[in-house]
Amino acid sequence: MKKTRKLRIVSVILLALVFLGVTLDLLISGSDDNASGRVAVCFIPEDRMFPQMDFHQLFSSEDIASYFVVGDEVSYDDMKEILKEQLSRHDSAILVCEGKYSADGLKLSQEESAISDLILISPDLDIQTDLGEIGTTVPSCRVGIFSTSRHTSDVIYERLSGEDTRFTRGTRSDSNAPELFISADARRYYARTDNWKDSSVAPSLLLNSPIMQTYLSNYCRNYVLEKDGISRAPLGIWAIKLLSTVILLVAFFLYAATLPKHKKIVVEEDEDSESLENAPVPAASSDSGESANLKSSASSGAPAPMAHSAAAGAGSSSSEASLREPSDPDLPRKDEPRRELPRNKKGKLRGRSITQRYRSACAHLLALQLFLGLFFALGSCFLIVKKSPYHKTVLLVWMCLSLLSSAFYLLGFLRHMRDRKVRKNRSMWPLHLVFTILLAADIFLLQLLWKGNGFLKLNLLLLVAILLSIMVMAAIVMLQLTDDYYGRSQGNDLAVLDSLKFSAIRFVPMVIVFFFSVIIGREIYAVRVIILLLSLIGASYLRRVVKKGALGDLFSVILYACLYWMMF
Repeated sequence: MKKTRKLRIVSVILLALVFLGVTLDLLISGSDDNASGRVAVCFIPEDRMFPQMDFHQLFSSEDIASYFVVGDEVSYDDMKEILKEQLSRHDSAILVCEGKYSADGLKLSQEESAISDLILISPDLDIQTDLGEIGTTVPSCRVGIFSTSRHTSDVIYERLSGEDTRFTRGTRSDSNAPELFISADARRYYARTDNWKDSSVAPSLLLNSPIMQTYLSNYCRNYVLEKDGISRAPLGIWAIKLLSTVILLVAFFLYAATLPKHKKIVVEEDEDSESLENAPVPAASSDSGESANLKSSASSGAPAPMAHSAAAGAGSSSSEASLREPSDPDLPRKDEPRRELPRNKKGKLRGRSITQRYRSACAHLLALQLFLGLFFALGSCFLIVKKSPYHKTVLLVWMCLSLLSSAFYLLGFLRHMRDRKVRKNRSMWPLHLVFTILLAADIFLLQLLWKGNGFLKLNLLLLVAILLSIMVMAAIVMLQLTDDYYGRSQGNDLAVLDSLKFSAIRFVPMVIVFFFSVIIGREIYAVRVIILLLSLIGASYLRRVVKKGALGDLFSVILYACLYWMMF
């Protein structure tokens, strides 16, 4: 017991260190001293897995303020207004445009003289796009391009620098480093990596690549700020993220190893749910007259006459065995009439027990979940064909509806439950409470560190996520009650929330969407589905571990609902 307590205390200390370290890192990098007087205004499409916090810390390490606009419906006029608003508070601006915003970025940099640098990340231009007068002197600001080896990026750099990229080789620091092209006047910079097989995945991988982030940070230090040296900011960012994540996992599994397994609690079944329909009945006598007398006496209430023909053969062993009283006192004796089957208040026969009915309901529910899952999979596949980023939202709505429909489908079985026995490890509840709070806080901070604060924006999607999280919380509470009673308590292992069959049914739509995305060549959507699938599996495992602790039923539901909200 002392070893268990020590291990739990060590786990809580590790979680506290992660919380303190990540908090300090976010606060220090978020100060934005803005000593350079510059602001980086970034326009990123919605369908990119954009590491906003990485770029925020990258610019902050060089005392450059940062402002991010992530969305698909930002027009040229909107970009111009946002830039003017930022320039009203800063001396100059670094315009960062990714993907389809590159064309508007080139046009805007020609009109705004306050733009000191234009950074293009994976520029994506149509063949019919008119590049206008861009050349070695237009735009007048410095231009840096960070991309894979693509025709569009090569053409833009050749127009801006007047140099060739096909027959002229750039410089590499090593074989794995990007290839660099720098114009003679050092006002045009091009860092390109080898192209990936799938061009749709390349932009997101480029944004999240620590190598390319290092080259972008070096460009800001050496060319924008005109400082010497190599920037170590991306290395520090990735070291903190990886180290904090590893420590969190170690602390979690260390704490999970100290928790006891669930003990099976056997509770007697309710008398109202018992059935005597399948109870063995002693064999009737071969004498038809005796059978008639027994039936008539049973109907009239008179005592049955003695069967003289049966008494003659009482010396045999089989006859003696048949005359013995049954071991079950509820079964009718040989010399007693058969009792009437139990009936409910409405007078109907109760043919099956509650457990049997629950097992049948679970089988029907499994088929219903499969049908609903296929329906949501088709909806998500349709959105992927339309290149809509809301396919993930459809899958998350499916998870909520799956749990909620299961809970209401089994709602009628809750009234048959008795009071459950509570585990006797409540002496550890203060430590378990601290562990659960720190675990939830660390997960929130790490998601903020890896993803950025995009999921904190107050919009319609956030309100939908909060509403669905509340519904998920209610559904899990109901399913935990039914699973604990009809599964563990009755010893039948009947579960809906933690059953492998139901878990597989819930993940069937995601598997379908994953293979569909791969088949039609949308690997970026397949990657997002895999990340969502792993997140849901991890959240379910976290809920199971937290549930084993003292007062864990409540904490596990709250933790899972919060994780579900963060997935949006």
